[in-house]
Amino acid sequence: MKALLRVVVVSMFLLIIASQFSFGQLAFGVKPAATLQGTALNSAYFGYKISNLVIYGGFEYIHAGGDVDIKETGSATLSYSVSANVCVPYIGAKYFLLNSGSIKGYVSGNISKPWLSFSGTEDGEELEITSGLTVKDVVGDIKLWGFQVAVGSEYFFSDNFSIGGEFGVRLLTGSFNKDIGTDVNLDVSAGASLTYSALTLNYYF
Repeated sequence: MKALLRVVVVSMFLLIIASQFSFGQLAFGVKPAATLQGTALNSAYFGYKISNLVIYGGFEYIHAGGDVDIKETGSATLSYSVSANVCVPYIGAKYFLLNSGSIKGYVSGNISKPWLSFSGTEDGEELEITSGLTVKDVVGDIKLWGFQVAVGSEYFFSDNFSIGGEFGVRLLTGSFNKDIGTDVNLDVSAGASLTYSALTLNYYF
């Protein structure tokens, strides 16, 4: 009897989940955000909308690098090459709280796990901070987490397409712990936060 009851409960649960997904919508959006004195941090998300809840995820990427040659008359040329990458995968959720005709207000939040990579050479040799400790090793040991909360609203031109505005706060925390040589341990913990505003274009299909 207990086994039959478990089967019935599990079956009902699966039917409820399946019915919710059958009435859900895939979601896609782009967000050209205006932050840092006008510097644009653009992003896009993919998600799934079930009733008033949108679960989404996305990925942001930043790359910087270059080469520098220092030439001094009568001396050898010093050549430097650097390359840095920041990859930021994130997941989050948006919930529509207010509904006034074609305009819907929402709150949202997400969590991200940025990771850094760096390569740098001086005359073909890895850049070092101290003997045996390269910049690449130090950057690889930096641990970062990002968080974001926001409020916004969307105006629905149709059941599938909307344009909106959003205001929120982004928080970045980081830590670093490294033994330098045999006598020094460097332990760093830091954080930064900023507000942002953004326009959003969203499509639910």
